[in-house]
Amino acid sequence: MRVVIYHEIRPESLDQVLTEGIKRSDKGEKTDSVVQRADECLEARIPEHLVAQGLSRQDVVYGYMSTGAKLIDIRNGEAIDVDRFSADRELVLLRITVDPAKCYVSDLDAYDAVKMCVKSGADDTMVSRLCERYWTRVVPLAEYRDSVYRRPEIMVVSDIEPEDIEVVTADG
Repeated sequence: MRVVIYHEIRPESLDQVLTEGIKRSDKGEKTDSVVQRADECLEARIPEHLVAQGLSRQDVVYGYMSTGAKLIDIRNGEAIDVDRFSADRELVLLRITVDPAKCYVSDLDAYDAVKMCVKSGADDTMVSRLCERYWTRVVPLAEYRDSVYRRPEIMVVSDIEPEDIEVVTADG
């Protein structure tokens, strides 16, 4: 069984992605220094049992959760028509099929709490507590129940092969 998720890339990366696939080590759109620092804080505090499952903030492929012809927008948690979402973005939207056993769901509201704490310069105790909360909220896709998290994000712990990638066009 396979599941569909969605992933965005820069237009200039499309040919390479369609030829080589998407590698977990690709950094994607993470150029913001606060995001990078939050990921480093989370990475330093990841529980060993999650490391053993291949989880990481820096070595996974991120994606939007699919709900039929819609995806969950990570900006606001709304289910939005895939075509409409794609038309409103400058990035290229990809439809990816993956093994659900390689997918985990994270809570972006818990992630944002870590990010804001790092940005504010909070003490290490507070950062550690929020990092622990974030990691306890990462669950295998098979255990996730719809609408548990307002803004779910998919984390894939494997590379994505080119044959599992399809470009979303204006007509779906």
